[in-house]
Amino acid sequence: PMMVLVCGYGSAGQRHAVNLMAMDHDVVVYDPALPAHPGGVKGWVPSLAVGLSLPIINHVMICSAARFHAEQTIQALKAGKEVFVEKPLAWTVEEGEAVCEAAKQARKVVAVGYQWCFYEPLLVLRQRLRTLNWSSAILQYEGNRQAWPGNSYEDLLLECSHEIEIARWLFGPISLVLDSASVSDSRAKIKFLD
Repeated sequence: PMMVLVCGYGSAGQRHAVNLMAMDHDVVVYDPALPAHPGGVKGWVPSLAVGLSLPIINHVMICSAARFHAEQTIQALKAGKEVFVEKPLAWTVEEGEAVCEAAKQARKVVAVGYQWCFYEPLLVLRQRLRTLNWSSAILQYEGNRQAWPGNSYEDLLLECSHEIEIARWLFGPISLVLDSASVSDSRAKIKFLD
């Protein structure tokens, strides 16, 4: 079995930990919001640096807030670890290129999570949606906007990257993304091209 450091123990990190343990892998958790061992996992470390320094860890899952993905992925690669990172890999092209360069230098794998694109019910839904004749679609995402780390348009794109990507995969190219501050209601709206 592998010993995996799960970096970020929110919803995605907890799901990955459960799945890893179901496959008989050991999980060590790092999350700055956790002051102590969360229970149910093999171990807990007080910092990413401590987790990455452990020789028994050879795989890292980056499930932290999206704004940390590139930085933490690069740190894991420099520590000689293989990395699975939740999308988005990076916020800017430059960050993405830096991750690619770090992976090349370390000669390690970086995998980016796109599991929903292989989920059978969504594959069926996508096929059915592609048969419809529409001129546009609007996705409304209702989330706790106050819980987001910032209040900018970039925060909307970053924190809703999973929703935007799955919507793009289901419906096709996106022509417009509006923040709630732009549309005078409490919902983010995304318009799709036909």
